[in-house]
Amino acid sequence: PLLRAGGAPPGRALALIPPRTQGEGAGRPPDRQLQSVSGWMNALAGEKPAQRNGAAERQLARALASLGIRVRTVICQKRGDAPMTACVLLGEQVDPSMLEMIAQAATRAMGRDMSIVAVDTVKGGCRLHIGPAPRIRCRAGGAKKSLEAGQPSGDGWAKRTLMDGRVLLMLCDGMGTGKNAAQLTEHALQLLEGLIDMGIPVESALTGLNRLLAAGEEVRLAALDVLVIDPASQRAAMYKMGACPSILVREGCPQLIEGAALPMGAIEQGKPNISMLHLKAGDAIVLVSDGIWQALAQQGDGEEPLYGLRQALAESPGRAASRLVELAEQRAYPDDKSAVVLQVDGFPRRLTRMAEPAYNA
Repeated sequence: PLLRAGGAPPGRALALIPPRTQGEGAGRPPDRQLQSVSGWMNALAGEKPAQRNGAAERQLARALASLGIRVRTVICQKRGDAPMTACVLLGEQVDPSMLEMIAQAATRAMGRDMSIVAVDTVKGGCRLHIGPAPRIRCRAGGAKKSLEAGQPSGDGWAKRTLMDGRVLLMLCDGMGTGKNAAQLTEHALQLLEGLIDMGIPVESALTGLNRLLAAGEEVRLAALDVLVIDPASQRAAMYKMGACPSILVREGCPQLIEGAALPMGAIEQGKPNISMLHLKAGDAIVLVSDGIWQALAQQGDGEEPLYGLRQALAESPGRAASRLVELAEQRAYPDDKSAVVLQVDGFPRRLTRMAEPAYNA
């Protein structure tokens, strides 16, 4: 595969809903669930495939060969409205000092400013993932606390840089508290992360997961925020299903990002509410679960709206998220509590061709 996946989606999908515990068919998923998984997989298989660009592949291969690099395979592809990306398999390990020259060669071959998104170590060489050069850099941190001491939190969050250079940020609040809610959240986040990183459109991944949950014999609901950011274009899309409002803070002024969609798993026809954003350096986005939103929204005498938000955002992302959890604890709202804070920085011009590549063994 060109892009790394988070695992086998069907297996993770089936883990989201408990199997029958009694009667005929005990120990296996309900028939309705299996039909839902089958329909979902067929729909995903029908997604329009990525389009390869042979001219760009040949030009990039020649440019890399001129640098003395042993090239095995070059694949340049474009999926839908997304920009073109490249996956290059080399017959040797590449020295980090060469990455800037490789990025410049990709820029000439692909007709726009490109950067090295990630470098994977493979047997006998390495694989480069090349995407559009970023204009912004995203830093994120999260914190959570369970309602009951000693019990797992039903909330969870995840951040990942995808192989096409986009940044994925998710917050999930599984129905209820404790072990069952925690397992639902964990499986949902893992499955979505794998599907999106394989190139499945976010809305397709969300609607399919919603169908799967709704088809189960047990009622299992989850509130979900999915934020996908393209650092090259500075565009971002926020997908919400039953989630609390999120907050965009720009130049110190908070703006709510709301969505009226039902929670994931409520009905099989459920779809996410989508908001499009254009991010700037200095922006911050705050995702919170219900346990924190209720505390932020409670405004006492003499308090500013969104209690404590301004002070929390003066900290680093991780510390800001922890501060919001601490503030919510003071308000004693009876629920699991989690917060994720994303801060947007600008890139100095001299770094536009380098995306701080991650090396993955």
